[in-house]
Amino acid sequence: MNAKQKAHQKFLAGIKQTTSVRQYAEAFEELVLKAEFHNPDMIASTFYNGLKYEVKRDLVGRKPDRLTELKMLAITLDKERMATQDVDRRDLKSNSSR
Repeated sequence: MNAKQKAHQKFLAGIKQTTSVRQYAEAFEELVLKAEFHNPDMIASTFYNGLKYEVKRDLVGRKPDRLTELKMLAITLDKERMATQDVDRRDLKSNSSR
């Protein structure tokens, strides 16, 4: 099995986000290039389906049609969520040390 076939297989099996959205987007783009997919609707749908639940929840009501816009919005929302979690963790640490 060649690299293109392996990429096809992995893509069709459904790549999942296990890291930040930015890292997921980079891995996803690499996979799409290797698989040589050209159907923008299928690519965008597969990208969305692979996102973590929290990111999909944050996208409710504002899922863009274009993959580029979807990636940018998902990355922004992920960064905001992670920053909020960092602040919450700091607040917990400062409250528990008092």
